[in-house]
Amino acid sequence: MKLSISHVKLKPMIKIRVATLPETGLDLDEKLATESVNERLSAAPDSASNKIEFIDPISVHLHLEKVPYGMTAEGEIQANCTQICSRCAEAVPHPVNCPINHLFKHHNDPERAMPEDDIGVNYYTGEHVEFGPLLEDLLILDLSPYWHPADDALGKCSHCKLNLKENKKLIKVGTQGLGDALKKAGVK
Repeated sequence: MKLSISHVKLKPMIKIRVATLPETGLDLDEKLATESVNERLSAAPDSASNKIEFIDPISVHLHLEKVPYGMTAEGEIQANCTQICSRCAEAVPHPVNCPINHLFKHHNDPERAMPEDDIGVNYYTGEHVEFGPLLEDLLILDLSPYWHPADDALGKCSHCKLNLKENKKLIKVGTQGLGDALKKAGVK
């Protein structure tokens, strides 16, 4: 029988004691508060020009399994954020979905440097793994500063309905492509 934990109360972080994981694994469905990740995003150097804010609690769906050397975590993080569209410069809500497939290995000596050749392995000391910072990192790294809504069938933005190729006001007069510049330079 699998053990499953679901909480409605928002948590600032998730902390798991690896030794108490059941042999069958643990399904974890949590809602995380957005304050911490929003503070990190607003502290970024370019946060004024590319404002990103998570607007709903972050949903975490994980399956945790104990392995001989630590623990594995597989699942997904889902969140909704508002982000400045790179086309119309308006704040647009959109979903963010990040897959999680991580291995956590116990590291006995916190004074000794962590091995650098184990790419994709997260090390922890003590008895607990704290997921909060890792989940925030995954969400932040999944964001693109050049994000814009998808195009519709006509090639227009699905949010603002702009088509940059048709709207001459958005294109600087006198700009040219690489091909035009090469032709002017006499390159054939």
